[in-house]
Amino acid sequence: MKKIAVVYQSNYGSTERYARWLAEELGADCYNAAKVRPDVVQDVPIIAYGGGLYAGGINGVSFLTRRPDRFQGKTLVVFTVGLNPVRDAAASTAILEQNFPPAMRDQVRLFHLNGALDCGKLNLLHRMMMKGLHGVLAKKKVEELTENDRMILNAYEKPVDFTDRKALRPVVDALKELERAAEAR
Repeated sequence: MKKIAVVYQSNYGSTERYARWLAEELGADCYNAAKVRPDVVQDVPIIAYGGGLYAGGINGVSFLTRRPDRFQGKTLVVFTVGLNPVRDAAASTAILEQNFPPAMRDQVRLFHLNGALDCGKLNLLHRMMMKGLHGVLAKKKVEELTENDRMILNAYEKPVDFTDRKALRPVVDALKELERAAEAR
């Protein structure tokens, strides 16, 4: 029996790319959360879930949280994918609190990965959000712009892709460690 399953929800492809790379690296099965029933992964002790990060919300995370009893006793490794890197513990804690009920939080190990952006491929809502953000950032003085601000302004003008298979290494290492521990039991 496999110890790890990879499940993802992807709007524009970056999360799916990471999920497929992760499944390949681990020899795990990979499932699109929108197309698989949660009972398919019922017997797998470790679930790696990937979703895009939009305003602090993890895309499709309801796959895990809608019926948390289905995932009781499992280890959940969650990776988010977004244009802005999440680098501090406070931001990670806020994401965890926003997306998971208190009873599930101890089960979750959270990782963040950089994605891609092609404004021409965004849906209407995301295009409007990017236009608004671009407008706010474009009004800032050049010396007030952060590195992330400049990255977003550039991404608005032309597609950018920060996906990197090597960035998965901490996720892979954590999952392999969890797999070894599960096999030892």
